[in-house]
Amino acid sequence: MFRQAFARRRCIIPADGFYEWQRIDPKTKQPMFIHFPDDRIFGFAGVWERWQPPGEAEPLDTCTIITTKPNVLMSSVHDRMPAILMPEDYTAWLSRETDAREAAALLNPYPDGELEAVPVDRLVNSPKNDVPECVKALA
Repeated sequence: MFRQAFARRRCIIPADGFYEWQRIDPKTKQPMFIHFPDDRIFGFAGVWERWQPPGEAEPLDTCTIITTKPNVLMSSVHDRMPAILMPEDYTAWLSRETDAREAAALLNPYPDGELEAVPVDRLVNSPKNDVPECVKALA
């Protein structure tokens, strides 16, 4: 589905963290905020696509974040994680000179010990809640 986008339309999606939900029991999931302890910005590996919605005059540009297998931290939360690029790999990821095989080799779990996962309030479950409390660790 994304073969052409992976070969020709790679992008970097900037972020300062992401959420994943950790299963506590069969009926309960705890939202976790995963980020660098110093809150620095990082880049997700992504691909973009332009498509024509039915009946629309303007094409729509969309993107998606690529996932990979989890590192040790993330394996306790979920069975995958977003592919976070190393800063030194940004140029290679974006270059059309980098073939798909070389680009795929950049999609590794982020090294262990650098990210942290903190439980946060369930108010993150609604996109209407765009407030600082969404990233505040529960006491």
